[in-house]
Order: sequence, then C-alpha cells, then structure tokens
Amino acid sequence: MDESMNVMISFWVTGDEFDFDTVTQAVGVEPTQTCSKEECRNPMFACTRWNYETGYIQTDTVSDEFEKMVDLLWDHASDIEQTLRDHALECGFSIVIQAEEGQSPAIEFSRRCIQFAAMIDAEISVDIY
Repeated sequence: MDESMNVMISFWVTGDEFDFDTVTQAVGVEPTQTCSKEECRNPMFACTRWNYETGYIQTDTVSDEFEKMVDLLWDHASDIEQTLRDHALECGFSIVIQAEEGQSPAIEFSRRCIQFAAMIDAEISVDIY
C-alpha cells in the first residue's frame, strides 16, 4: 500500500506594516505570496504577510520536507533574526498535510529543525486534512 501523502511547508513573516524587499533580502529567497495589511480580507487577521511555500509535494515523510526548507534558510538565520527584531515582526512555519482516509502520518522534527526555529523565534503549526 502506498503510504505517501501530500505535504506543503510554508515559512511566513507577519507584522503590522513592513517592506517586502527588506524581508526578501534577509530570507534570501523570493516570496511566493505577499499581502499588505490593506489587502487582507479577514479583519481579524489584518496584518502584512510575506510567505514562501513549497507547494504540495508527494512524500513519505513530513520531516524530510521540513528539513529541506530549513536547509534553504539556514545560512540566513542571523539576517532573519535581526530583521524580525528590527521591524517587530513574527515568523513561523506552517506544515499542511493532505492524508488519505485511514492514513496516520508520522510527524517528526529533527533537532536541527527545532534548533533553527528556536534561533529565529519561529512558531510551528501543523494542519492535517
């Protein structure tokens, strides 16, 4: 039986208002989506948002895909942390799992991923659909 699932990993930065180019330079990758506070459709979550996501990837493990995202960002940790602090921003990782009915995906984070998230003071959320 095929136990693969679809996983999407996102790294996001939010704040009241900020320059997208400043965050892009700190993170070292182009965002896949940005949204200004004024463009936000839901007033409850009105904030400026910078987002980089992988899109859905078919995989057997969540940890491998999260590790790839951390690899992409690792060398920029100090720049990310400094930018977040200088501009009063927050960041995090969102992990979305599309599992077939009856699947129980294993969710495991390597020490390296946990260490990176702690270095930049990032949240981690997991949604399973």
